[in-house]
Amino acid sequence: MATSRIAIVGGADPNRKDYDPEVHVEDAKLMAVAIGAEFAKRGHSIIVYHSGAAFIEADVVTGFVNAHPRAERSIIVRQPQMGSLATFPEEKTHSELFQRLADTSDLWEVSFYRSLVDSDGVALIGGGYSTFNAGQVAIGARIPILALEKSGGAASKVWKTLSPGVDLPTSDEHARMAQPLSEGVVTSWIDAIDAQRRRRYAVETGPIKSHALRGCLETKPL
Repeated sequence: MATSRIAIVGGADPNRKDYDPEVHVEDAKLMAVAIGAEFAKRGHSIIVYHSGAAFIEADVVTGFVNAHPRAERSIIVRQPQMGSLATFPEEKTHSELFQRLADTSDLWEVSFYRSLVDSDGVALIGGGYSTFNAGQVAIGARIPILALEKSGGAASKVWKTLSPGVDLPTSDEHARMAQPLSEGVVTSWIDAIDAQRRRRYAVETGPIKSHALRGCLETKPL
C-alpha cells in the first residue's frame, strides 16, 4: 500500500482556559513531537493547518522534520487562499518538505473538513470543539483514527466515544491510545492507525476485487 496522509488535529494552548476536559499541555506537546517523528520514519505524509502556538501542528512538524524524512512535499499545509499565510519555521530551512494547498474559499472550516475527507487517517491530540468534531467526522466516515487519551481535551473525549469492534479500532488499539507516552508506546500508536487503514482498505476493495474476478471468469470469448 502507498504511504498514508495523516491529518493532524488538536491544540495545547497554555493560556486557554475553556478546554473540556483539561488539556495536559506539556504531555500533549511531547506526544506531538514523538508521533511526528514516527510518521516521518515510516514514510507517511502529514496534513497540517496552522503554525500558531495554540495549535498542535507546530510540534508535530518539528518532530517530523527532525526525523529527516526522505520524501519531498510530505508536509501538506491546508489553508484558505484568501487568508494570511501562517508559515512554519521549518519552511525556511526545509522548504522541499512542504506542499501548500490553498482552498478557494476564505473560510478555514472548508479547508479543514475537506482535508479530513482527503486523508488516510486522523490523529487527535488535546484540542477543543473543532477537534471533537473532527473526531466524530472520522468515526462516522470510518477514517482511521488515533485519539491520544492522555493528552486530555477533546482527544480524550473522542477516545471515550469510540466503540471498539463497532468503530474501526479494535479493543487492543483502543487500549493503546490510552497509554501514557513512553519510549515504546509511540510505535504501537502508529501501528494502530496503520492497521486500521489496512482493514479499511481490505473491506472496501475486497468485494470489488471479488466481483471483478467473477466477471472475468464468467466472460466468454467473443
